[in-house]
Amino acid sequence: MKLHPIPLLVFIGCAGLAAGQTITDPAHIEVYITPYYNSKGPTIEVGPFSNGLSAKNEPEFVATIAKMKKSWDTLNFPETYAAAIRLYDLGYRKESIYWFYSAQYRGRLFASLIDRDKMGSMGDPGFELYQAQNAFQQLVGPYINGYAFGDIDQMVPIIERVQKEGKPCQT
Repeated sequence: MKLHPIPLLVFIGCAGLAAGQTITDPAHIEVYITPYYNSKGPTIEVGPFSNGLSAKNEPEFVATIAKMKKSWDTLNFPETYAAAIRLYDLGYRKESIYWFYSAQYRGRLFASLIDRDKMGSMGDPGFELYQAQNAFQQLVGPYINGYAFGDIDQMVPIIERVQKEGKPCQT
C-alpha cells in the first residue's frame, strides 16, 4: 500500500460520533438537521433541487445530480451536503466523498466569513445556517469519513481536488 500524506482538511473533518449518535446501519445515513434534511422519508428542504434529491425514482435523482453539477459554482453547502447524503445512501459512495468534502469546504468557508456579532441567535437565519454547517459535519462525517478512510488511495485525490477548486483564481 502506498502511503500518502493526509491533507489537513481530512483531519478537520474526522469528527467522531456526535453525543448520543449511534450508527445502526453504516449503509444508510440517519440524520435530522432542521430544516434541511431528515433521513425519514427523506425530507429535504435545501432549495430548487429538493424534490429531485428526495426522489424515490433513481433516474430522477440522477438527473437532479446532473443539473446540480451544471450549477456547481452556485450551490450552497446545505444543497451539497444533502446531495452527498443521498449519493451515499443510493450507493454512489465514491461520488459522495467528493460532494461531502466540497460541502464541508463551503460550510467552513461560510463559518469563517460570517460576522458572529450580526448572525443573531436561535431562530435567526444566520445563526441557524451556522449551526447547520456544524450539524452536517458532525452527524454526516462519521458515515462518509468511515467509508472514505477505508481507501486512502481513493480519498487523497478527491481531497486534493476539493482543495484545488477552493483556491481563488491566480492571475
